[in-house]
Amino acid sequence: MNRLPSLVRQHIAAFRALLVFTVLCGIIYPVVMWGVSQAAFKNQAQRWNGDKLGEALDMLLEAEVLTRTTAVPAEAVTGRALMNIAAMAKGRM
Repeated sequence: MNRLPSLVRQHIAAFRALLVFTVLCGIIYPVVMWGVSQAAFKNQAQRWNGDKLGEALDMLLEAEVLTRTTAVPAEAVTGRALMNIAAMAKGRM
């Protein structure tokens, strides 16, 4: 029986592991994540109609005007506007 030296067997096993993890992490995982994100995006996009989009843009424009015309901190105003838009997306407003 002509067996390969231990060092060569270890290198072959390491190369196999490299190939397996390359396929898993470089091909399968990205494809699965892309598919999941596409489904999630479509679900999110269906929640918004033209009226809701217009209302959200109005909220953002009001926040911008408020930050430019008053001394209210921009972080507070925009944070409040974004929280209102998120609540509107979930149907709580």
